[in-house]
Amino acid sequence: MRYLNLRAVMFQRKISGFELAHLLKMCEARFSRKMTGKTDFAPHEKTRIAEALQLDPAWLFAETHIPPAARFRERAMLTPGMETR
Repeated sequence: MRYLNLRAVMFQRKISGFELAHLLKMCEARFSRKMTGKTDFAPHEKTRIAEALQLDPAWLFAETHIPPAARFRERAMLTPGMETR
């Protein structure tokens, strides 16, 4: 299975592949082939999907699944001045 973060967001927001494909004005069959890994999303398609979902494309299409809460913890740990005492 590919695009685990994208799948997680779609599940969380209750968006089907058909709905997302329609929103992006993409053929549903083409979107399905890309989601299953038979073909890859083009860079501009990744950008369009990320913009539509208002998410970071690097996280959305990462090779490994990173839960959003963990991602925010990691970012806070790396950001100077964000320490809590």
